[in-house]
Amino acid sequence: MQKGYEYNYPMIARVVASHKAKLPKTNSLVTIEPENIILHTVKKVEPEFSFLPASSPHQNAWVLRVFEAYGEETEVEITLPQTIKQARLSNILEEDGEPLAVQGNRVTFKLDAHRIATIKVWF
Repeated sequence: MQKGYEYNYPMIARVVASHKAKLPKTNSLVTIEPENIILHTVKKVEPEFSFLPASSPHQNAWVLRVFEAYGEETEVEITLPQTIKQARLSNILEEDGEPLAVQGNRVTFKLDAHRIATIKVWF
């Protein structure tokens, strides 16, 4: 299933202005375990739907949407490139739900078989 998604939904890169940064030789934007969890979406939070001013520090958040593909209840682990301040389940409107376990740059939660989860993380 993963290979099919990679083919049908290739990653879209965006060109930005040059800036100074120190990056490791290798890195992943998002790592998800186990393999039956498919990452469908990664995006910045939508300010107009978050009911917070655009200058709010809470706007420094990402929304990730994942789903379970093999019909198995699963303990999900998502690893991100930065330390996570907070993570919550969210709904399709990006309204905050229950808090999730965070440890450093990892968030973990349980996902039922064939379910979709929207997660909001703050850095």
